[in-house]
Amino acid sequence: MSTISEIIKDAHKKLQKLLENYIMSNGNVDDQQSWSNQFRQDFIRHSTAEELILFPAYEKYIKENNTELIHQSQRDHREMKKLLFILDLTTITDPKYRFIFDQLIELFHKHIQREQNQNLPKLEEVLIPDQSSSLANDFQQAKYSSNLKVYPTSSVNPPL
Repeated sequence: MSTISEIIKDAHKKLQKLLENYIMSNGNVDDQQSWSNQFRQDFIRHSTAEELILFPAYEKYIKENNTELIHQSQRDHREMKKLLFILDLTTITDPKYRFIFDQLIELFHKHIQREQNQNLPKLEEVLIPDQSSSLANDFQQAKYSSNLKVYPTSSVNPPL
């Protein structure tokens, strides 16, 4: 029975590995394109699941000082989605692509650090194990039923 924190941290590790593979494939355009595509697809699934499951859980269970926590997570997601949208419009051989991808990596790292070191511990403090496990299951289901297209102007909390 996994907790929501364990599931999200595991997903972050997998996304991080895709980023490392992208960086390591420098000079091989086909490999870079493949790793970039895989990261973007997995990131969209992950971020959509966070928006559908995790952000509402922050709102519901973390009663004190949750507004800034939620708003910062939403801002991070909006900014990362904007960068993904720009990447969709840029060819991987364009020098701007790497610059934009590097911005995405930096923002992603800041986001996961904040999420793992601040947000998730606050959430786990107030959850009973069954609640955390239920959120973990809901997160996994949402992750694998997510639409893969990025629309930066769409709602951070899309309708179900």
